[in-house]
Amino acid sequence: MQLNLHQALVPLTSPVPLRLQSARGTRVRSLAGTLWVTVDGEREDHVLARGESWVVDTDAPVLVSPLRGTATVGLCDQPQPEERSLTRLLHLLWPARTGLASLPEAA
Repeated sequence: MQLNLHQALVPLTSPVPLRLQSARGTRVRSLAGTLWVTVDGEREDHVLARGESWVVDTDAPVLVSPLRGTATVGLCDQPQPEERSLTRLLHLLWPARTGLASLPEAA
């Protein structure tokens, strides 16, 4: 089966790996459990704990498996936007003040 999605949540409930083809640029994120990510032809694998992610940087097939038990993988075809965009917006709306007034001393 071939799916073309911008985002997906995939529960991995068996040791059978999820196979990603032509997935360059896809962000693979562990949403629950620990993921074992293997890229065909590469010596080193990637282990992603809950909350960690990795962006596929190759066109080679990628296998994603739960390391122990079950896991849930999140897939997104766009890299995660950096937090700086929200932080920059907040700084534009409320610029930092250089001289803050101090509170009066308590009697």
